[in-house]
Amino acid sequence: MVTPSEVGARAELEVATALARAGFAVYLPLLNGHGRVDLVFEGADGMLKRAQCKTSRLKDGCISFRTCSNTGNVPADYRGQIDVFAVYSPEMDAVYVVPVDDVGTRYGYLRVDKPRSSQQQGIRWAEPYRLDHLVARHSKADGHPPPRARTHRRPHHARRRLLVGARRLRT
Repeated sequence: MVTPSEVGARAELEVATALARAGFAVYLPLLNGHGRVDLVFEGADGMLKRAQCKTSRLKDGCISFRTCSNTGNVPADYRGQIDVFAVYSPEMDAVYVVPVDDVGTRYGYLRVDKPRSSQQQGIRWAEPYRLDHLVARHSKADGHPPPRARTHRRPHHARRRLLVGARRLRT
C-alpha cells in the first residue's frame, strides 16, 4: 500500500522534473522537509514562486485536489504561505500551476471535459493552468521562445542537475 508521504514525494518529483524540463530554475528546501513550501521556482516573469505540490484525482471530467493540510483533523489553508499549487495529475500525465487565490480554501477543481449539464458559466477550465500551455502563453506575450525551445545543447559538464531526494536528474 502506498502511503500519503510516498504519494506526495511522487508529486514533488513529477512537478520538479516538469518545471526543469520546461526550462525553469527549481529550488528544493534543504533543511525544512516538512514545511509548507515544497519547492520554489523562477517564474516566466523572473519572480520566485513558492509552490505546494499536490496530487489530483480525475473524476467525472474534473481534476480535484486538496488546497489545505489536514494535520490532526485540523484543516489549515495555504494562503499567505505559498503562491501557487503545482498539481500533478497521474491520469492526465500533466502538471498544472494554479495560483492559490484561484481556488477555494479546502478543495480545488479544474474542469477537463464539458459538464453533462451543459453549464458554461463559473467553470474553471484546466487547460489555461497546464504547465505547457502556461509556458507557451508567456513566451507569446513577451516575444521570447519558450524556455524549453533551446537551439543549442549545453556541453555535458555545463548541464544543470536537479537534486531530488537521493537521485540526480539531468535537465
